[in-house]
Amino acid sequence: MRQHTIIGQRIIGAAPELRSVGAIVRSSHERFDGGGYPDGLAGEEIPLGAGGQFDPAVVAAFTDAMANDFALDECAMARKASIERALDVIN
Repeated sequence: MRQHTIIGQRIIGAAPELRSVGAIVRSSHERFDGGGYPDGLAGEEIPLGAGGQFDPAVVAAFTDAMANDFALDECAMARKASIERALDVIN
């Protein structure tokens, strides 16, 4: 079962234009703490396209993006509420 990432890399490697993706496929079950497979890669040894699960840099970027999204949503809701209040006053 743990050979499927290696087999996937070989299959993808058959297409020259996809060879660079092979390393990502191979490392898709690696873990940031080194406990994954097939090569036991850890931290920044893991290609970012696959082994980003729990990578601190990826998590930080995600949480920043989510915080910004929520901040934008809150601003939009506040603007909408103030516009609705102003319309109520006018009407």
